[in-house]
Amino acid sequence: MSDNRQRETATRLTVTSVVGAIQHLQQHGLPASDADEAGQRRLQEAYYLIKEKKQKPSEVFRELGFERISHFSYSFKQFFGINPSEVHADS
Repeated sequence: MSDNRQRETATRLTVTSVVGAIQHLQQHGLPASDADEAGQRRLQEAYYLIKEKKQKPSEVFRELGFERISHFSYSFKQFFGINPSEVHADS
């Protein structure tokens, strides 16, 4: 599945968290590995935007299809082991 298609799918489904995205995509027939990869790519994109493009987490979360910053922050910390604000501070 292409990167663009994964992003479009996750955005179109308007899920509120990576965990929610994985569950939703699995319920609609997408294999877990593709769903996991879609969620991971969203979080990796978030890290890139915060670290390299100097965007704030509050700007990034909606751009990547999250509806609430609390879900974004939780998923980000689960994946990277640090809060999104800590990435920005390390820049």
